[in-house]
Amino acid sequence: TEKVRNIDFNYHTSEIAVASGDGRIRIFDLFSLEEKRMIDAHGLSANTVRFSPNGSLLLSGGRDAHLNIWETKNYSKTNNIPAHNYAIYDIVFSPDGKLFATASRDKTIKIWDATTFEMLIRINKEKHEGHLNSVNKLIWSAYNNYLISTGDDRAIIIWKVSEIGE
Repeated sequence: TEKVRNIDFNYHTSEIAVASGDGRIRIFDLFSLEEKRMIDAHGLSANTVRFSPNGSLLLSGGRDAHLNIWETKNYSKTNNIPAHNYAIYDIVFSPDGKLFATASRDKTIKIWDATTFEMLIRINKEKHEGHLNSVNKLIWSAYNNYLISTGDDRAIIIWKVSEIGE
């Protein structure tokens, strides 16, 4: 009954994850499109879902500002991280799969270790000439390891991750 917010594919398990405004994530079979599972993922809207490159994990971000980690064998939650001050709008993995980034309404981008889930870098306006408003979308390109962000400030910013320091 609510909005569909985001979708991602897991080609290792032949599944589709769909994040929706009712706080749930629905898992569908990639070929039959049959709903396999429904997860109560976030207290408010589930805004984004992203499978890890090897397909073993599903990361979700919500309006509750939490980052949830789910293992894909039975979709049990393995970690719940209060990751941002406001809603998480996007999650993207680095090309080598060692890092991932989250984008938020709190005007920040955070870069995380994909194994330990430790937050490594917080990109904001004050320290890095970041976004003035909500950060809505990320792309992590293999070309020069660029992390590209865009948001409500209508800016598109290209970050060379290896040159960003805390």
